[in-house]
Amino acid sequence: MSIIDSIQKARKKEIKDNEILQEIIRQNPKKGKIFTEALEKGVNPTQILNEIIKKNIPAFSPPEKPKKEVVPPPVEKTVESPLVLTSVEAMANKKISEGKRGKTEEERRIEEARKRIEVLKKEVQEREKKEQQEQKEKEVKKVPPSQPAPPITSPPQKPIEIIRPVPKKPSFREKLWVRVSIFSLVLVLLAAVSTFWYWYLVIRVQPPVVEGCITDADCPIDYICGPDKICVSKAQPPGCTTDADCPENYICGQDKICATKPQPPAIPPPLFSVEDTRVLSISLSEELRSILLQTTQEWLDTDQFRRIVIKKTPENKILGLKDFFEAMLIRVPEELYQKLENDFTLFLYSQSEGNRLGLAVRITNLEELNNLLKSRESTMESDFQTFFELMGKTGPAIVPYFRNANNVRGYVGPNFRFQTLTRQDLGICYLISSNYFVFTSSWKSTEKVINRIAISAKPVELTTDLKIGDRGTEVELLQTWLKQDSVIYPQGLVTGFFGRLTQAAIIRFQERYASEILAPQGLIHGTGILDSYTRIKLNELYSTSGVIPPKPEITTDLRFGDHGDEIKLLQTWLAKDEKVYPEGITSGWFGPLTRAAVTRFQEKYASEILTIQGLTRGTGIVDALTRKKLNELYGE
Repeated sequence: MSIIDSIQKARKKEIKDNEILQEIIRQNPKKGKIFTEALEKGVNPTQILNEIIKKNIPAFSPPEKPKKEVVPPPVEKTVESPLVLTSVEAMANKKISEGKRGKTEEERRIEEARKRIEVLKKEVQEREKKEQQEQKEKEVKKVPPSQPAPPITSPPQKPIEIIRPVPKKPSFREKLWVRVSIFSLVLVLLAAVSTFWYWYLVIRVQPPVVEGCITDADCPIDYICGPDKICVSKAQPPGCTTDADCPENYICGQDKICATKPQPPAIPPPLFSVEDTRVLSISLSEELRSILLQTTQEWLDTDQFRRIVIKKTPENKILGLKDFFEAMLIRVPEELYQKLENDFTLFLYSQSEGNRLGLAVRITNLEELNNLLKSRESTMESDFQTFFELMGKTGPAIVPYFRNANNVRGYVGPNFRFQTLTRQDLGICYLISSNYFVFTSSWKSTEKVINRIAISAKPVELTTDLKIGDRGTEVELLQTWLKQDSVIYPQGLVTGFFGRLTQAAIIRFQERYASEILAPQGLIHGTGILDSYTRIKLNELYSTSGVIPPKPEITTDLRFGDHGDEIKLLQTWLAKDEKVYPEGITSGWFGPLTRAAVTRFQEKYASEILTIQGLTRGTGIVDALTRKKLNELYGE
């Protein structure tokens, strides 16, 4: 570590300069005498240390055998010429001039110090000249920074302090380019600011100020007619205390400032014509059932439809299908909402048995909708419990299963599924057409909605020629259509066999429509054969009428000793399972064999027939639950 570093380090440790100088004198007695004499002459220790640091004069004597040391590459900055410790040198010269000959030892020491200082001067000057020369050679040869400079042999004094190179001054071209760039940037900023203010103050269209007004239409855009009949900006609506203080179509808000009156939500049009519309406003969903109960009990002309629209006041919206079901606590699968529109028509139909609720909605995805609803038939009564309670349902359904409307004698129209809840025409009825889903609470209301929406039955057509002796489902369809006119087919038998009675009915039909069936073929009398001309006319009259052969169905309770066609149908169905009815006799009489077969059937499906009734063994009586299972397995 150099003497300069030692001095600086000692000062950082807050050691006094006097103590630092005394330590230097102690370690180097030869030069210590010079510093001691300087102190005696009144030189401050701090000044002596600063001269040592500033002039880079070694405070210790060099070693007897100086070693060569490698000096780093010279830097551009030149080393200043060292200054001699003037106070020390002056002191030495003064000692010599005083001419005190008696003090020979002291004169010798002073002379040695003077000579040593002169030697140091010369060494520093030579080193400076040598460094300057090397610097010039380096600039000429342009030696790269990575190339090491040749070693320089120097006296074993403290190494020269390395000073970092001063950055090269920019050239005149670089200075000019920077000034031009700054000037251009300033010009662009000035142009942008000037353009903005020119647009804002000159080009921008200022709204005309219209003082007098009667309505908002008399004011310019973004202005309204204030309470004092002067146009004011919408951005600063007038203050108010009540709604009377605000202009037309404005109300006094909670912050006592006029605000635009909220527009009533748009009510979607009904899906069919209605005689009356009632809007019910609710604040909470829990209020809906009590308000609907009051509405269903209101008097309404018989055979009239009243549409019910439910508005939720806080949200200023009309309830959709999903909101209605959730407010009524009606449980339906989430997939149902994905297949139906949210807008729906809720209605009240007045009939002699009482008012009946129902709804109609458009179908968005017909796929699997029928299967989805059929899978929910077993729980539909409990799922819609709150809906039917509004119309007086208190006990369980009198028929615990669903049936097809086409199986009901006398019904003509599109088929729908229904379950009878009470004998006052209260039930669950739902219909799926190509465009509409209809859900009602009575048979009569379902028929009326079908007529008003003009829902037609799914087309069913005769596709093959038929003649005497043929059998099959198309013969049943032909006989079903022919029996609609008692003059043409008075017997009205639907057997599925094309016999003499059916042939005679075809002849009568052909001769009634002779101009369309016989004349084109050059005939006068009917042939009794269902040819293409006869099929076209029959399909035209009945294909979309909904008149189809009823599916076989057991509709009444049956027990031991009964006779009739339904007994024969029961025996036919039981005989399809040899384990249930191995005898397979279809006599039309309910005897011991049939009773035993019914018992086996009930115990086979005990979870659906017996367990629900709290029974463990079959009764042998075809009750409602046994009929339901038989119709599910064999009737459809």
